[in-house]
Amino acid sequence: MDTLQNLLSRLDKVRSSGSNRYLACCPAHEDRSPSLAISSADDRLLIHCFAGCSPDEILGAIDLDMSALFDEPLKHTKPLTSEQEQRMAKQQGHKIFRATAFLEIVTSGLRNKEHVTDAEINKARAAKRYLQSVGVLAADERVEK
Repeated sequence: MDTLQNLLSRLDKVRSSGSNRYLACCPAHEDRSPSLAISSADDRLLIHCFAGCSPDEILGAIDLDMSALFDEPLKHTKPLTSEQEQRMAKQQGHKIFRATAFLEIVTSGLRNKEHVTDAEINKARAAKRYLQSVGVLAADERVEK
């Protein structure tokens, strides 16, 4: 299955909106009418949620990661500078903090029997997968409704 068909097959209410362009319901939030734009450009797919969901949240909600947007793995042509490595480490630290905080808010809400939406559950699952992938969270911890 090619990259585009793999993505589209996991989405709801997919419709064409032009040449190599599609609209679908965003899986990362409760979406009644399509707010996710998908377009095919050369060897990659571009996705944008008009409600503000990040690509990581969108892909995580359908059990994919960023590599699913590319026909072939990206190749770096030159090593990163020290400044680039520091910036990337800082960005990863911020992402880990945000994912941890969101996961704690959702699990706390579930423990306290507060209303937690399916979209929040999906985002919490994506945050959990991310935290597990970077070794911050154990594989056996659960996020359930």
